[in-house]
Amino acid sequence: MTLKKLILIGIFTLFIMSLNADIVKAQRDVLHVGTLWEMLGYSRHPSGYREKWLRWPGGHEDTPRVPGGMRTCSTGPQLVILIKDYVDFYDDEYPFYEPSSPIDCLILPDYEVTKYVRSHITSTTVIDPAGNRQSNIIEQLGYNLREDPNILSDEKIIEYNFFSNGMIEKSTYYAWANQFHDDYIIRVVTLYNTGNTDCDPTTIEEDAKRIDNIYVGYFSMILHPCGKGDGQASYDDTGTLDGYIDFYGNESGDSLRIMYGFDGDDPEVPGDDRGDPFPERYDDDDNYDPKDLYSAGELISAMYAGYGLIHADTSPDDRTDDITQPFSTGRGDWSTAAGWLREDKYIYIFNNGEPEHMVPPDLSRPPARNNQSAWMGMGPYSMGPDDSLKFVFVHAVNGPTVEKCKEIGAKWLAGEITDEEKNAFISGSRDSLFKVVGRAKWNWQDRLSKGLSIPMAPVPPKNFVVESKKQMIQLKWDPSPSPNVDKYRIYRKEGDYHGDMQLIAELPASQTEYEDENINLGVAYYYSVTAASDGSENDDPANYGQPLESSRFYNRSTYPARAYRGSLENLNTVRVVPNPFNLAQASKWPGEWDRITFTNLTSDCTIRVFNVAGDHIKTLRHKDDSAYEHWSPILTDENLFPNAGIYVYHIKDNNTGETAHGKFVIIR
Repeated sequence: MTLKKLILIGIFTLFIMSLNADIVKAQRDVLHVGTLWEMLGYSRHPSGYREKWLRWPGGHEDTPRVPGGMRTCSTGPQLVILIKDYVDFYDDEYPFYEPSSPIDCLILPDYEVTKYVRSHITSTTVIDPAGNRQSNIIEQLGYNLREDPNILSDEKIIEYNFFSNGMIEKSTYYAWANQFHDDYIIRVVTLYNTGNTDCDPTTIEEDAKRIDNIYVGYFSMILHPCGKGDGQASYDDTGTLDGYIDFYGNESGDSLRIMYGFDGDDPEVPGDDRGDPFPERYDDDDNYDPKDLYSAGELISAMYAGYGLIHADTSPDDRTDDITQPFSTGRGDWSTAAGWLREDKYIYIFNNGEPEHMVPPDLSRPPARNNQSAWMGMGPYSMGPDDSLKFVFVHAVNGPTVEKCKEIGAKWLAGEITDEEKNAFISGSRDSLFKVVGRAKWNWQDRLSKGLSIPMAPVPPKNFVVESKKQMIQLKWDPSPSPNVDKYRIYRKEGDYHGDMQLIAELPASQTEYEDENINLGVAYYYSVTAASDGSENDDPANYGQPLESSRFYNRSTYPARAYRGSLENLNTVRVVPNPFNLAQASKWPGEWDRITFTNLTSDCTIRVFNVAGDHIKTLRHKDDSAYEHWSPILTDENLFPNAGIYVYHIKDNNTGETAHGKFVIIR
């Protein structure tokens, strides 16, 4: 059986299964198991993501309710194929040719992407004081999302692209939960020359022909941290940018090949702003985000992000790594300078076929606004009928933790460390990034390319239940099925589930319940439970014998749990908290900026709110064993914002007929 037939049989199987699929809105093109997340751009993530993006660190989602929060928002890199002096199937000649995807591929993209997970996680359920249950949105298994315990990573996505010149691109993305390998994603790209010119791989439209002068480009539209305080002090605030791009790997003896972006000091802005310290002025005025995503002085852009080449076939007949690739690297404005014209794109990216590499950036000058893209070019190659070529890329990010960025930023703002000391701290992220890329290279060369896996973290616990109780929050879960679980680790986040969760407990593997009593009553808490090994299976030379831990994101709760004080026997001590309520100030309730709470309630009562004119604007029914009823978001029964002013509440116990009333103030 020929290589062409084997390729097409595999694609045909995927094609037929997908056509019969009941398409579910699972995140089949989202890798979010580790610290680095990547969206490939087809379906929408529950947190609102779309398009091709990197997100780091994981958990810092960007949503309408919580703008910002992630530290790297570089676009995911895209692959482009360009051919010089191309002769098509009809003997038409093109000096520069970019094969396009057939139109039906653009209309029906669903069958082109399939995601595999090592373990499909069940939803996490949160139970409130009234016994109501709310569960996370999770990925639903189907034809485009499958569970396979034998994959070589924790998550894997296979993506196909079909081209009009008879070529097929297969990209396989790998992501790991192993905490020593969760800051990178490996993408294995294989190009096939089959003669298939449409999106139906069951038929061959043309006899595959030899194609010479093939160039492969890898580019990122944006390669830099989010920058400038992620919108709070953005390009519009300063008029300039300070995201720089560099390349490492064009000197003899360089062990890595990587283009990377980082934040510098904008020389046209007074003072030193490297790392984009969060502006102190936003701590006090109305622009301050009450979600408390950032703190004054915090370094928003202290990380480095990059895309590396860790393998390129020398030719279809020689699978050894060609260390002379990429032959070309550059930076600029892809969208306008190239104009999307094929000839311009060829010259712009591949330097008209001449080897050339970007020079180090001039940090004494701000980069032009149109200098935020980066690319690398591989080639030239020749492919005969049924030939294939393989390229392996790594997408990587690394830098200091959010907590460390807050610590160093606060010291710098207070004058406890100098600009030079702050900047030396940031520059260390470059070495961290290179270590991450080095680990990915080892993974590919010693494990993945040989069909072997790196040491895998245990499978996370399933059926996680978080229940609000009197004076505590109770956690329960099913044990991990992995044989090497040594302990469970409990993580918690106060106020909102976005961002870093704090480790609060470690439990033996025999324990699958936990009661969290070290909490503040009425405050919203979010949890995750992971399974950790004893390290005996970890034969990674870089961290030999160290315990491995499952993903914190698989069973993280996304609904609040609140411990409560038990209901009272009467309404004699009812209070409203906070009173007055001031939207422009930080809330009494962490992470819940739009919330008023009625406290010291009985177990069954009705709350009615009136304005000073006597108009009834809101009814709240309280019926559970807690002493609290939360009005959040603060909207009237007609879903309108109540105006600033004085309001009157009337509460009636539905069992005894007892009533209570009082006043509170809303300031907007």
